[in-house]
Amino acid sequence: METFGKKLTELRKQKGMSQEQLAFDLNISQSSVSNYESGRTTPDMGIMQLIADYFQVPITYFFQTKKLYFSPMKIMAEISAI
Repeated sequence: METFGKKLTELRKQKGMSQEQLAFDLNISQSSVSNYESGRTTPDMGIMQLIADYFQVPITYFFQTKKLYFSPMKIMAEISAI
């Protein structure tokens, strides 16, 4: 099962961002991003919504157990590859 942390890591890497860049953009600490990605902590709903908005995914993306959702970045990459 994909965890919140794994999904966050995947989204961040798809954008080619470092944890430091993401933390700066979200106005949170790099250690928070690291803790979320490693599963040591989970953000509260407010931060989770901020992250979802940042990556342009619905907040429910983080709660899905199966890959039923394709990120806009993946879709655009596939379209541009055609």
